[in-house]
Amino acid sequence: MKNVLFSLLCIAMVVLVGGNASAIDNLTASIPKTEKSKGYLMPMKAGSSTQFQVQVKCNVLDTFTVSINKETTFGGCASWFTIDVNSFVLTIGQTATFLVTVSPPAGTIDYTYHFRPYFKTNDRYGNDQSFDLGRDLSLIIDNTPPEILAIRQLGEAKSTSVSFSWDCADSRSDEYTSATNKTVGVMGIRSYGIALRNQNGATVDSKSYDATLSNNLHTFTVQPNAVYTPVVSAVDLAGNSSAKAGVAVTTPPAAPANLAFSNTDYCSTTLSWTASPGATRYRVYDATKSPATEIYTTAGTSYTVTGLKAGTTYKYYATAVGAAGVSPSSSVVSVATLTIPKPIITGPSAVCSLSNATYTVTNMPSGCSVSWSSSLNIVCVSGQSSNSYVVRSNDNGAGFITATIISCGGSCSNTCPVVVGSPTPGPISIRFDAPPKRCSASIAPMLGATSYRWYVDGVLEQDELRIRCIFDRQLHNCGHVYYVDVAAVNACGVSEISHAEVSETPCENDFRIFPNPASDNVTLTIGGSENTASFLSTSTAASAPFGVRSTLAGSYTIRILDNYGMLKVTLKSSGEPVVIPVGSYNNGVYIVEINDGKRVSRQQLLVKH
Repeated sequence: MKNVLFSLLCIAMVVLVGGNASAIDNLTASIPKTEKSKGYLMPMKAGSSTQFQVQVKCNVLDTFTVSINKETTFGGCASWFTIDVNSFVLTIGQTATFLVTVSPPAGTIDYTYHFRPYFKTNDRYGNDQSFDLGRDLSLIIDNTPPEILAIRQLGEAKSTSVSFSWDCADSRSDEYTSATNKTVGVMGIRSYGIALRNQNGATVDSKSYDATLSNNLHTFTVQPNAVYTPVVSAVDLAGNSSAKAGVAVTTPPAAPANLAFSNTDYCSTTLSWTASPGATRYRVYDATKSPATEIYTTAGTSYTVTGLKAGTTYKYYATAVGAAGVSPSSSVVSVATLTIPKPIITGPSAVCSLSNATYTVTNMPSGCSVSWSSSLNIVCVSGQSSNSYVVRSNDNGAGFITATIISCGGSCSNTCPVVVGSPTPGPISIRFDAPPKRCSASIAPMLGATSYRWYVDGVLEQDELRIRCIFDRQLHNCGHVYYVDVAAVNACGVSEISHAEVSETPCENDFRIFPNPASDNVTLTIGGSENTASFLSTSTAASAPFGVRSTLAGSYTIRILDNYGMLKVTLKSSGEPVVIPVGSYNNGVYIVEINDGKRVSRQQLLVKH
């Protein structure tokens, strides 16, 4: 109470003393420490002390004795101040520096004290030249700790970080920071500190900031699923400090770890992960396409993803959810569903009409289905969508069987060629003198054939799995026609024959046929000129003219044969023209043969109705 009354008396005396002296131009006084603070000294606590300099400079050619009138300047507070030198003698250009120590006693109340420094001055003649500073010297006594106004958590706490902001102020020291434009503090605060304590009260991290350089924000690195409490402290310009704890924060769980896949097949996979402490559930995301989409929430640590497409790569990640929030995303992991294999088809190489053929897929995966198709000359008996496809033929020729394995929107097919029925061999190619003095007949190979039956002039020449047949030439039988036939043998039986003809060099022109082509009757004239003889090659005929006289004489035998070598008619003649009816013959090529017992002459007849 005594110190309080003394402070009030000091204030009253300071007010009464100031203002009677006037400044002069001969001497200039200043207090450097207050030049940038509008006359304010730095706030201080009662019971502490500080020092400042008072400078007086002589500006004229004269001599002055200068001292600080402590009682006039500081009034009732004069006992707080100590001046190191009582007086200085100055002449032009010289500066006197007084070191002033101020020590307000303990118990001095919070208040701003304003003093007007007064300088007692005499010139060399003893004349009084006293003057004052011309402005106040202000002293702020600040014994009150600063206020921690607010501590805020910024956003949601994360598993690895949490951020805070705060507001602090000191009304007493703020008088100084306002006067100095916040160059030494903000709202009276010199510095801040923020610390983070764990649930056991131990400080795990802290940070200090200069108030003039801080934006009152700080982010701490933390551990997942843990409880932390922020503690903010502040120091004002007088050195008073305070601290305050904020609301405890619980961090979310850690991201799920060790994501892995198991039981991956064509349509599904199982994703699993390690549990995150503090998590009550987990969210699974499909990151195959951007943006990722949440596909499932579970309290467990695994999830079976279904409805996938075979042979496709997918991407997933997970987050953990706890009472304190959601964890960061786990790492993204990829998985590829199984690729549907190419079907391996087993079954006979031939599909017949009199018996069924069954086809299966030997590498049929579990959980997949199969679909079958075939060429148009094959009909399904049963098993269109099962792994036992039963078919039979409805025609002859080349065909195919196709199997398609299907699973989860994906498929893979394979086709195998088959022989349908007993196809007729393709065209016969015949070459002379290959090897010499022999003919070589050949066809293209046929799928599924077990043998080829070759006939030459109606006689079985060869029955084995060879696409080439070699037979002797009749070199001394001019115009001889070779009738070559071949049939293929396979599991379904014997095919129809493929036929070809080729002849030796024709004999001289001995008879003519008119008309040719014919549709009703033909007339054979012996010994005519400009007859047309035929040279047959492979399956087609080529014609060439001859203009020599007949060498046939006496009686002769006439035969007509069809293109299979079957005899149609035989008759005798002595050389007169012969009329032969052909109206009953089928359209086609026929061989007319005349034999006089010594030689044979042949021509081709075309019947066309």
